[in-house]
Amino acid sequence: MQYVKMATLGLFLAMVGAPAFGADWIYVTAENDGSPRFYDADTIERSGTQVTFWERRGWRQGASQESNECCAVLAKFKYDCHSRTSTLLVGRLYYRDGSVALASKAERTPNAEPIFPDSPEEKMFRVVCHE
Repeated sequence: MQYVKMATLGLFLAMVGAPAFGADWIYVTAENDGSPRFYDADTIERSGTQVTFWERRGWRQGASQESNECCAVLAKFKYDCHSRTSTLLVGRLYYRDGSVALASKAERTPNAEPIFPDSPEEKMFRVVCHE
């Protein structure tokens, strides 16, 4: 009888499934040094011409694990698809061991910066703004 209960419970859990946690990082481009850039498809928000999303920039090529060199970046951006600008809302810089090297605080009125042609930011812009 105990075996039937365990088998039933196992079958139920298999059918229900466990919730999935974590980001859905989509590769977009790489920096000149080969460091990859991603955006999180699960957190993208659209409002009119503006798109807000999380971006992850990977490890710098050549950084060694032993030296705990910097860096990976996790940042929240707002792109204005009409004015072609990017605004950093908040971000963190990480060492290779996962500890925080630098954390930025959200400013009350963050500055919008132009997105330069042929830059990694423009590649991200084209993806999140659907150009």
